[in-house]
Amino acid sequence: MRARRSGTPEKLSGSESAAFGLPDSHYGEVVVAAIRLHPQVEAQQRQILDFIGERMARYKVPAHCWFVDSFPLTLSGKIQKTVLRDQFMAAHPAPSNAA
Repeated sequence: MRARRSGTPEKLSGSESAAFGLPDSHYGEVVVAAIRLHPQVEAQQRQILDFIGERMARYKVPAHCWFVDSFPLTLSGKIQKTVLRDQFMAAHPAPSNAA
């Protein structure tokens, strides 16, 4: 049995996620994680990013964590990441000095 660390999401089963890139003036592109939580799961952005940071290389940790109610899907059931990115950009307009 693995020991659980305090402060990390313990019950993320049933949750779904997708990662996509956003333009960035410094790095060229940064990663955004879109997460659809299971209805009984509560988590905050910082908890998710800390959880990922403990398990992945620093450069792979998303710059943003975005909670969604559903994912745009193709007819075959795949997540449409371009639509997801467009939805994120519409919901989070970039400052006028950003790329």
